[in-house]
Amino acid sequence: MRFKIQSIPQGMNAATFAVIPLLFLLLAGCKEKHPQQTAHPDIIHRLNLTLMEAVVQDGFSPPVSSRVYAYPNIAAYEAVIHGDTNFISYAEQLNGLSELPQPEPRRRYSREVVMVKSFCDVARAMVYRDFILDEAEASLLDSLRKENDEKTFEASMALGKNLGEA
Repeated sequence: MRFKIQSIPQGMNAATFAVIPLLFLLLAGCKEKHPQQTAHPDIIHRLNLTLMEAVVQDGFSPPVSSRVYAYPNIAAYEAVIHGDTNFISYAEQLNGLSELPQPEPRRRYSREVVMVKSFCDVARAMVYRDFILDEAEASLLDSLRKENDEKTFEASMALGKNLGEA
């Protein structure tokens, strides 16, 4: 079987055929914009490792342990989703989790500081060996204090405390 190469249709030149693949590559390379990511993705990992150490030392049963892990992580999630319409709050969706404190408009917050404070406050209320969390929280907050101005840091600490108490 022999293939016969057709000629270019009338009205289209060779440049048109060169542009079509380029347009395809251009459109294929377009990506949707991702929401703002945290500057320190390792913080939540470090917090969970610290919490795991406290849970293991406390010797909780698996059902209790799962709640001990879930509640602080829900608090951390709620801390970092403020102002991002791509994520939905768990408030009013989970039993016992009603309306949560919201950040004040036009005020600057550090998502990381809010997350650390709310995670640690919730976790501390759930474990016996809370001194393990105290050390990690102090270390993380000291490093985050250096990255934020005092006004932003204090506002973030207050919001994190309010979220942790909710």
